[in-house]
Amino acid sequence: MDIGISSQDERSAAFFDAAALGTLLIKRCRACGTWLGPEAGGCPDCGATGDDGPGWVPASGRGTLISWAVVYPRPASAGEALPTVLALVEVDEGPWLHTRLDTGDPAALHAGDPVQAHFAHPPTGESFPYFRLTRG
Repeated sequence: MDIGISSQDERSAAFFDAAALGTLLIKRCRACGTWLGPEAGGCPDCGATGDDGPGWVPASGRGTLISWAVVYPRPASAGEALPTVLALVEVDEGPWLHTRLDTGDPAALHAGDPVQAHFAHPPTGESFPYFRLTRG
């Protein structure tokens, strides 16, 4: 399922540039060390912003599946198309990320399943992270 084309802007350039190289970035507060999601503009713990606030840092790419929704293709285009799984993943560093989950069987998913980041490099738009289960 096509979920659109991602385009970077000034705030997201580092995130997408790192994804093109296979690195997941999230934010961490420079003032207090709190791990934050990629969308953070300030630190909710200490209030730091700007040069003292959140900065991009590499994350492990490992995490835990928290929740998910299965989006099925429209009946007119169904054919052999697989459903898309949109997921909420807690990365090991703490933040929760909204992402896509690549799985062959959405019915087999369980909250708490371990996941690992992988990277898509579409012909149009920015490279982006998605996750796959790490269990056997």
